[in-house]
Amino acid sequence: MRGPRASLSGAPARAAPSTPRARLARAAWIALALAGCATPDPGPNRDRVVLHATEVTPLLGEVELRCAADTGKRVRLGGRVHVVELWATWCQPCVRALPLWSARAHADGIAVLAVSIDDEAEAPLAFARKHGVDLPILWDPFAAEIARAVPLGGVVPTTLVVDCQGRVRHVHEGFRGSDSIEAIVTQVRALEQEPSCTAEAAPSSATCPR
Repeated sequence: MRGPRASLSGAPARAAPSTPRARLARAAWIALALAGCATPDPGPNRDRVVLHATEVTPLLGEVELRCAADTGKRVRLGGRVHVVELWATWCQPCVRALPLWSARAHADGIAVLAVSIDDEAEAPLAFARKHGVDLPILWDPFAAEIARAVPLGGVVPTTLVVDCQGRVRHVHEGFRGSDSIEAIVTQVRALEQEPSCTAEAAPSSATCPR
């Protein structure tokens, strides 16, 4: 699903980590972002559906994600369906989407993880406090860790729908308001009915200190 989006080319300048790995990750994400912005929009409803076969479905459950408030703590997905929202504080569609996702997660019992791709961890935490976003805030600068497991199109926000086995089943690019959220919630409910999920969803183990 593609709607209003942003790319790293529009991000404000910040001091990025200076390690070679970080510089390579940043360069790769910028290249993907520019490519994503250059791709013609195929229509108002675009959902890149990942193939369902286990051998070809990206396993995000094998990736350890860092908590923004405690970067020494890492979490893994699995056990229930998760919505993983890749976002950044400089991305205006992301800033609109995140409070809506927070409200929907609590209203409907959906496990939503907000994974910031900002180059430092404090900015997303400050944003969450300011806007009352009550979601686990994780931190993956320039999406370097997630991109190891999941092909990304360089668009922010990007929303991943991950099944109970940690497999990425749907990838949504951009944000179109409540229509985007409704489409994703429908996919979450469908995945919850699959045999790999228990009859009653387990609590998400992907929790982070605020």
